[in-house]
This record gives sequence, structure tokens and C-alpha cells, in this order.
Amino acid sequence: MADNNTSDSFSWPDTGDSAGKGLSEAFDSTDSAGPVAEPVESPLATKNTPGSAAAAFPDGDTTDTSETGFPGDNATFESQPAPTVQSAPVHLLLPSLILGIAAIVTCAYLDFGPHTATDQAYKTFSTIAWFVSGIIGVSLVGVYFIADNRRRAESFYSYIGWKTALYWLTCAALTGGVLWSAIDIAQWVGKL
Repeated sequence: MADNNTSDSFSWPDTGDSAGKGLSEAFDSTDSAGPVAEPVESPLATKNTPGSAAAAFPDGDTTDTSETGFPGDNATFESQPAPTVQSAPVHLLLPSLILGIAAIVTCAYLDFGPHTATDQAYKTFSTIAWFVSGIIGVSLVGVYFIADNRRRAESFYSYIGWKTALYWLTCAALTGGVLWSAIDIAQWVGKL
């Protein structure tokens, strides 16, 4: 029968390497059942050898792994809003369209009304119609182009038929207003 003497201490044979020393230090106390292991950090875990966890995380891996379970992934998954589909900003075309139609109506009044090309009002109204449609109206179409290009660059862009038709109607109204008022100005200059 084996004698369980608590005064005897168990020791590992010294192999000369650090792993053996760590093990012998771990089992330096005994109880009645035999040697008792005390937790000791392995010296191999602190070396920065390639492929070791200490080399990858020299200060220790303290990242939260609760989201996906992968070290370093602490990103939250927030739902992003669905991208919106953009189209032409036709509200910016309306001032140009109105100015083009106003120029056409003014020129029609001058040509089919009581005025002649020698009247002072003929010159004044035809010049105003040209300025309104040619300068202001075309400049406002430039504001439309800036906003339209911004919308095309920001998100998905959709061409809608009635918006495209309104654009071409605005271009036609401005062109008609500029040309008709220029012809009226030319008639006034020709009657001098």
C-alpha cells in the first residue's frame, strides 16, 4: 500500500527548457491526493512568434465578438434606407416655360394687334420679349440643368415621359419666343 505523506514534495525532473520549468513550478505543492496544479501562464503564450495569438494581438485581443463571433468585428448592422429613384426636377422648368409662353403671347399681340412696326411700343415690347425669353428664360434652364445633373449623380435616375416632354416643350417655347421677338426687333429696325 502506498504511503500518502504530505511532507513529501513532488518535483518534475529538470529538462533545461522553459516549458519544463513552467510545469515544475505549476506542481510545487501537494495535498493528500498528490500534487496540486496551480495556474501558471505558459511562457510560450507570451512570445511573439509568427502564427501565435500574441503576435497577432500583442496587447491582447480585447475586441467585442458579440455581433458575429469574429475577433475585431464590433460593427453594428443598422439597416440603411433604400436608395431613392430620382427624376428630372420639372418644377425648375416651369419659370422658363412661363417666360417662353409670355414672350410668344407678347409677340403675337404685337403682330396681330393694333401696333405697327413703327410704334415705340412695338420696339419696347419686342425687346422685353426677347430679353425675357432669351436671357432670363435660358438662364433658368441652366439652373434646371445644374439640379438635374446633381440628381443624376446622387442616386438612381429614371426618365419619365411627361417630364421629358415638358423639357422639350420648354425648349420649344423659349426658342419660339427668342426667334419671334428677334424677328419683331428686326422689323422695327427695318422700318427706321
